[in-house]
Amino acid sequence: MPLTAATATWLAMGTTVTVRLAGRGAEDGLGLAHRRIAELEARWSRFRPDSDVGRLNRAAGEAVPVHPETLELLDTARTWWQVTGGRFDPTVADALMAAGYDGDRAAGHGPIGTGTPAPGLADLVVDRRSSTAALPEGVRIDLGGIGKGRTADLLAAELGHLDHGLVDLGGDLRVWGGAPEGHGWPVAVDDLRDGSQLALLGLADGAVATSSTLVRRWRDGDREAHHLIDPRTGQPVEGEVVSVTVVAGRAAPAEVLAKAGIVTGAVEAATALLAEHGVAALVVPAEGPVAVVGEVLDLCWTPPREVR
Repeated sequence: MPLTAATATWLAMGTTVTVRLAGRGAEDGLGLAHRRIAELEARWSRFRPDSDVGRLNRAAGEAVPVHPETLELLDTARTWWQVTGGRFDPTVADALMAAGYDGDRAAGHGPIGTGTPAPGLADLVVDRRSSTAALPEGVRIDLGGIGKGRTADLLAAELGHLDHGLVDLGGDLRVWGGAPEGHGWPVAVDDLRDGSQLALLGLADGAVATSSTLVRRWRDGDREAHHLIDPRTGQPVEGEVVSVTVVAGRAAPAEVLAKAGIVTGAVEAATALLAEHGVAALVVPAEGPVAVVGEVLDLCWTPPREVR
């Protein structure tokens, strides 16, 4: 008897969302996915003044009541800020605004200014007893990337009773149960340098995330910017690495480590950081062959043509 399958694609969290489910209750699962993504976007979007993040960013150092899921995300973000040595840092919100990323859209279009180094999360206060959080005065956060990854992970947990599932939030991908056709989910990794396919992954259970300096770019006269900020400078990242794809057990760590790999700037530094965290990855320089981390080639149905 064929499995009941349901698929939907819509816009949310500033990106394209695709959810594909198979198993008894798949249609109900799509409804849950719509509701949960809308809920979490309403809590975590920095572009919504009434969201938890919007209220934190305006609170000028005062404690703000927030949802327990927001407290969990803030704690997770602080942990990743610590373990990546600040390469992942959600306090780049002001630098993003300075670079022109001034709206909830695929690319910014505001004037390109000069950002300042990110202040970091050392002084973030999370109080689970009172369900409040506080940022130091003048510090603002953007939880967009890690929020998408966390959303994918939450949906995988809440829909994991279904036989097969895929949740894709703009490239932050979480799958389980293998594809309904009886093999792993095919996940294409684009070579953003020329638009070709870099690799085709086959994944039965786990997560994939890609970060790149070659998307979400915009111009202001003769200046060009993109959405990946180096927390150390407050400027869009400049370096040898232009794209990182990470395969991990969960989407939030994959998203964080892909971004941190970009921020390192150099291929050797990126591969060392990713290897330290035990993930599989493809690290793409501006020119030349791709560097591989971990057992990523074992996951490739079609591997990159040239690897280091």
